[in-house]
Amino acid sequence: MTIREDGIVIRSRHMEMDAIGEELPTYSGLRGLDRKLIDYEPGRPLTVVAMVESIRHFFPNCREVGYCETPFFAELNRLQGTPHVTTSENPFVYEGHRNALFNAQDLDTIDLDTLIFTQPVVNKAAVDHLEAHPDSFPVHPFAVRYQSEVYLMDGHHRTVAAKAEGNAVLDMHIIDFDAPARIRPPLPFIEDEGAAAS
Repeated sequence: MTIREDGIVIRSRHMEMDAIGEELPTYSGLRGLDRKLIDYEPGRPLTVVAMVESIRHFFPNCREVGYCETPFFAELNRLQGTPHVTTSENPFVYEGHRNALFNAQDLDTIDLDTLIFTQPVVNKAAVDHLEAHPDSFPVHPFAVRYQSEVYLMDGHHRTVAAKAEGNAVLDMHIIDFDAPARIRPPLPFIEDEGAAAS
């Protein structure tokens, strides 16, 4: 929720999601930069209601915050070399910079029920595929520890599939803002010419 200087309350998209609640639990709520940076894979749409499931279906008591509304968003973008990200950002280039940073970080075992999610829904077919073929995408999720809380930044489908399989914990690459000395610089990132042109 945002309160303007004149005291008027502006409804956030999270309030809208809460208001819709169980009436439409698959409502994605992805708008603007969140949508650009999260719903960019054509084979795994997140804004087609019939194809998605709410994160809360798998984690009923979870907390959610928009990807771009995380309290460390500006610093994370500075670290990964995308300090002025806008809606014109090529999501594949953004993903490449993010991968280069997170893949350089240590793995940490995270309790799934303590996560704060930055994506409100998952694609059901993608989760089903990962459940049936858990080794088909052998990449660890990305998370950020900030003020003793852990925010899942990438890997929501893998995390949901792990939960559905009965796992309570999962190894994740962690950027630890609570221990800045542990943060490593990004791996070298060479922009793919095809991604730059798309």
